[in-house]
Amino acid sequence: MKLCTLFVIFISLLLVTNPVSAAEQYYKCVTEKGTTFSQFPCGEQATEHKLTVSPNVTPSNINHVKALNSLEREQIVRNLNAEIRSVKHKLAILSRDRDRAEYEQLQRLNRLMSDDDKKKLSKEIKKQLKVINKTFAKNTKATQVQSRIKKLAKMDRVEIPRATKKVHFRFPKPARSGEIIVTLGRFNKEQFKHARKFFSVLPQEVKLIWNDGNRMKKLYKLLDDENVSAGADGKGRSAWMAYGYVLAGEKSKVIVLHDCDVQTYSREFLARLCYPIVNQNLDFEFCKGYYSRITDRMHGRVTRLFITPLLRALRRLFGDLDFLKYMDSFRYILAGEFSMLADLARINRIPGDWGLEVGVLAEIYRNCSKRRICQVDICETYEHKHQPLSEEDIKTGLMKMSIDITKTLFTTLASTGILFNDGFFRTLRITYLRTAQAYIERYENDSAINGLYFDRHLETKAVEAFTSGLKIAGDQFLEDPSGTPLIPNWSRVTSAIPDFFEKLIDAVESDNK
Repeated sequence: MKLCTLFVIFISLLLVTNPVSAAEQYYKCVTEKGTTFSQFPCGEQATEHKLTVSPNVTPSNINHVKALNSLEREQIVRNLNAEIRSVKHKLAILSRDRDRAEYEQLQRLNRLMSDDDKKKLSKEIKKQLKVINKTFAKNTKATQVQSRIKKLAKMDRVEIPRATKKVHFRFPKPARSGEIIVTLGRFNKEQFKHARKFFSVLPQEVKLIWNDGNRMKKLYKLLDDENVSAGADGKGRSAWMAYGYVLAGEKSKVIVLHDCDVQTYSREFLARLCYPIVNQNLDFEFCKGYYSRITDRMHGRVTRLFITPLLRALRRLFGDLDFLKYMDSFRYILAGEFSMLADLARINRIPGDWGLEVGVLAEIYRNCSKRRICQVDICETYEHKHQPLSEEDIKTGLMKMSIDITKTLFTTLASTGILFNDGFFRTLRITYLRTAQAYIERYENDSAINGLYFDRHLETKAVEAFTSGLKIAGDQFLEDPSGTPLIPNWSRVTSAIPDFFEKLIDAVESDNK
């Protein structure tokens, strides 16, 4: 039997005290997570304050209300902002429901009711609108949230240690309604007068740019003389001149562009288009609108039957080029509605013809980070004036549109280093044709299941016309690869003609008197 001996060693700990004073010393450690008190020194990431406390000294009274720290204030502000966003969301829903109800009732009146029934139903609609307007006005006050913001803003500042970050409170100012610029192309004097009278009833400030007036013609001639020509008359040139007027006035930081022939226009349409840019918390620079083009049939032939199959054909031939993936990511690439920061209008170069939409997207791709580009659905259905196919005349209608768009796309791809030749264009036409024919079958199936009218013969004729336009665009590109020159950006124009903005403002103001 073995014996085990257990040795127990006692270690005495000696407490060393300060014989000089009975006061106790503590450390106050301040970090981003808060403040702690300890007998031991603070870590490297904390701000250290030494505190000497005598046991016989009564601590001073602390006003805890004034000691509200920065983290608590930030939390209160975040909660208040969340409540504000919730109230604004409810207001947007109420506004949308009100517009939708009014539109639906008017449609019923126009289609189904007799004159007597219309009068009776109009009275009922007015009563319903009064109830909706009262609810809308009640919710727009948001008095509780606003009063809490004012109370927080009046609170005394708290003394914060030097090592911590300073807290600044900024509350957004109420938004102002912007100016409306209507740029007119191919208008004679009588038509311009009619347009002025038509827009004069609006409560907002409206300025009309008469591009065919004598004053504007002098400005275009001045641009030609200084070798910064804006090119021939077209949609792109008219939009470009409107950008210049907005930049000259220096009143707006955001520019919103849309066509004037929209038949399904509403306040929600404009609000959804500009909201991602106006809201600084979202941090976007460019927003593209998209929508559904369906009534009793599918519309949007150039988008459905040409540009979408063409992009898919190019991706099949070139692979997944980043630019082609970017262009193909837009749900309605030829939508003319977009919003952007005004600074982008100063540096972007755009085509002056029907290639405007594709050219704008190409410039945005070149000048913006992709994470600051977005697209938003701006309405449920979209209806506007339809263009004829005009397969016999390549200078008008959808044929001219498809040719201009194609040349802009080819020029942009060539600027990235892509090589084009006659053999490639022959291959592209065949690939596009097969892709578009497959899309026709898909659209026919979609129309059948949704009860829409569909004419396969007309769809096929459109694809054949677009194939012919693709050949014409390829031939013109090989003959002149530079294509239609892009309009110079406004930075170059003001560099060549420093007082051009003043001349532009004088011309527009004089025409609008």
